[in-house]
Amino acid sequence: MKKILNIVMILIFAASLTNGCIKKETIQENIETLIPLKTKQEAQKEAEQKDEIAQIKADISQKKMEKLSEKKETFEKLSYKDEFKEAENSYKAQNYTDAILGFTDIIKTNPKNYKAHCMLAMSYAKKGENPSAEMVLTRAVELFPDEWNAYTILGDIKRSEHNYALAIEYYKKALASPKIPDEGKVHYLKEIEKVKDEQNNWDKKASNLGIITNSVELNLDKEKWELAYNAGNDKNWIVEYGLKGEDVMNYNWTQLVTVQFFEKDFYKKTPEEHILNQLYAIEKMAINTQKMFQKSVISNKTTDIVYEWSFDKGKESEIARVFVTDKGMYHLHYAKKGTISTQEKTQWLEILNKAKVKE
Repeated sequence: MKKILNIVMILIFAASLTNGCIKKETIQENIETLIPLKTKQEAQKEAEQKDEIAQIKADISQKKMEKLSEKKETFEKLSYKDEFKEAENSYKAQNYTDAILGFTDIIKTNPKNYKAHCMLAMSYAKKGENPSAEMVLTRAVELFPDEWNAYTILGDIKRSEHNYALAIEYYKKALASPKIPDEGKVHYLKEIEKVKDEQNNWDKKASNLGIITNSVELNLDKEKWELAYNAGNDKNWIVEYGLKGEDVMNYNWTQLVTVQFFEKDFYKKTPEEHILNQLYAIEKMAINTQKMFQKSVISNKTTDIVYEWSFDKGKESEIARVFVTDKGMYHLHYAKKGTISTQEKTQWLEILNKAKVKE
């Protein structure tokens, strides 16, 4: 360094002798030429060090993010397990209302949770709300066509309703699933044989019970409509009418008329409570699938309520009447897979309101 400074001083002195003076800029240029602030090698090394430090920081940040993500995922899994366990415990304790709320919330968070769909449907079935259970299971079958549990639950529901033919069909669909284990196949093959025996016994009892399909008279066009399904007992029964040529038993229908009866000592809900229960599953499904659901009360006389609803922009619609007599509650439905026109609405309101009960 001293040698360099000496050279600089000599140059300055020589310049002063030659010209008598030297400009400040010239001195600076000479110094920068002789004493570069940093060599290229030093500058490149420093740049590399900076890049290395930046990469280390980025790696540390990435690791932190990964750890946070792992912690979040672990927390969500634990949280989900807690929620599912809580809903499952409610089911085991026969607190089916809380179980329904719990499993519904789980499905809302994770619509593809198959087990939650099945447990929700079973909770509805245990409460005697079979239509809601079937709606949940129908959705489960759509989302998970290769799974088998939903089919067996549908079979159990139809079996409880004494619809043995359809119960067997559902058990067979479960058996056709590629995921059903061998022990499941053995079990449901035996169940099919049991159902056949139950059907024979029920047919004998049903003839003695005298389940009357015309206990509620509806002004239906006999050229157009036919009896499609009839099951139940003196406490609770259901009758369905479908358009001729349609397969109501396998849900292949475009229009459907349903008459349900609930004996007053067997079923103690008010018409309003009954309607809320009936619509609960549809409303939840609309929320979970983000599809439109509309409902409105057409008339309300406390013990005689007429209402309507529409799901998924009219892809499925219904007009219904719920009323109470001295014997119990009746629920009359007209359902259509499509939008109900103004003319159809007027027609069916007249049919439902003029229905006559024979008790």
